[in-house]
Formats: sequence, C-alpha cells, structure tokens
Amino acid sequence: MKKAFTLAEVMIVLTVIGILTAILMPIAFHSAPDQNVMKFKKATTTLGTIVREMVSSDQYFQDGNLAKTAAGANSTSADVCNAMIDILNYKTANCGTTNSTADSTNPDTDCTGTKNVQATTPDGVQWFLASNKTYTQTEYKTFCFDVDGVGYNEAPFGFRVRRDGKMIYGARAQEWSSKTIQRGN
Repeated sequence: MKKAFTLAEVMIVLTVIGILTAILMPIAFHSAPDQNVMKFKKATTTLGTIVREMVSSDQYFQDGNLAKTAAGANSTSADVCNAMIDILNYKTANCGTTNSTADSTNPDTDCTGTKNVQATTPDGVQWFLASNKTYTQTEYKTFCFDVDGVGYNEAPFGFRVRRDGKMIYGARAQEWSSKTIQRGN
C-alpha cells in the first residue's frame, strides 16, 4: 500500500503557507533600509568630519577660526568651499559661486532656491554652501546637502557652522537626526 498526502492535507499546508506569507511580507518590506535616511546619516557624519578638520588643521584656517585663512586673510565662501572639497578629496569642484547671502533664521530656508552644486559624492549626495558672508564674531556659513538631488522631492538640509566650528542643525536636519534607518520610522 502506497502512502501519499490527501488533497485536504495539501490544501491545509498551502493555506498555512499563504497565511504566513501574508503576515511576513509587510514585515520584510518595511525592514529594508531607507536609502535617503542612510545617505543623510552618512552626510551628517561627513559634514562633522569636514568641520572638525577645518577647525583643527592649520592647513585651512588659522588657529581653529574659520574667519581667517591659513594665510591670515578674511575667509570667503570660496575658501570654505575649497577646504570642504579638499577634505572630501575631490579633484574638481565648482567653488566659484554660491547662492545669495543667507539671512533667514532657519538654515533649511537658506538652502532652498536655486543651487550651485559644488560637489556630488559617489552616493549621489550633493553639497553646496548657501552663504556668501565672511565670518565675523557672530556670523556663520550655511552648509547644505541634498540626499535625493537638488530640486527633487524634498528641500535640502541646512547646517549653520559658526566661525569656531560649532554646528547648528536646521529644523529638518534635527527631525531626520532622530529617524532610524528602517523604513516607516
């Protein structure tokens, strides 16, 4: 006598597999990392590294003061841009022009509008400066980056950097800093 599964047993097994699939598929889909959040976290870390390097190395600025170049002159956006590009280790970049002078109270607002991208990293993050101001006692440079391409879905992230290197996150950057890399969070 041969043993085999009955049609009812096969149907029960297929039903159980279908139920498990229906339960596990949404979980598996939402466990994939959000690429833009990953890019944001990496770019924020990179920006922190850039600022620390600018402040701690006399190669770019004098005595940890972003207001003075290594040669002792008042720094410009081009000086800051060139230092940023050098630290990012790019051979070519557009440091000739930046956005108009940033004057709003929110760094994110400073980063909106027409952009002159000064560097694009291999993962697609676009970097630029939003401020043409030279540093004085109270002024800052606004660093911006965009994780999904300038002018696409969302506005870029803005970070004010004071002349002593202290970073001030824009509202959108603060919000994204608390996000986890998993989708749906």
